[in-house]
Amino acid sequence: MVARGLLGETARDGGVDADGGTVDPTLRAALAAMRKDGVDSDGDGAEDLDELSWYGDPNHYDGLRPNDIPQVNYGCQIARNSGADGNLFATLLGLVLVAARRRR
Repeated sequence: MVARGLLGETARDGGVDADGGTVDPTLRAALAAMRKDGVDSDGDGAEDLDELSWYGDPNHYDGLRPNDIPQVNYGCQIARNSGADGNLFATLLGLVLVAARRRR
C-alpha cells in the first residue's frame, strides 16, 4: 500500500489524530489503486482486497494454484496423443484384414 501512496498517520502529523477520526485520504487512494491494479501479493489468483474481505491473509498462499491442478486425460484424447501406439494399432488391423482376405 505504501507503493501506492499510503502515508499513514505518523507520516502526516507525527501520530496525532489531527483529522478527528476520519479515514486517512491516502488510505482511500491506496485502496483504490490496489483495486484498479488487481494486486495479488501471493499469486494465488485472488486479489488482496478480496482476500481481506474473506478474512484471509493476502500475503500467504492458502491452496492450490490453478496450474497445480492435475489435468485429466480420457477418451479419444489419449488415443490421439499416443503417437506410435496408434500407428501400431493401425498396422496390426491392416495385417488382420489382409490375412482374412487371403483365407477367402
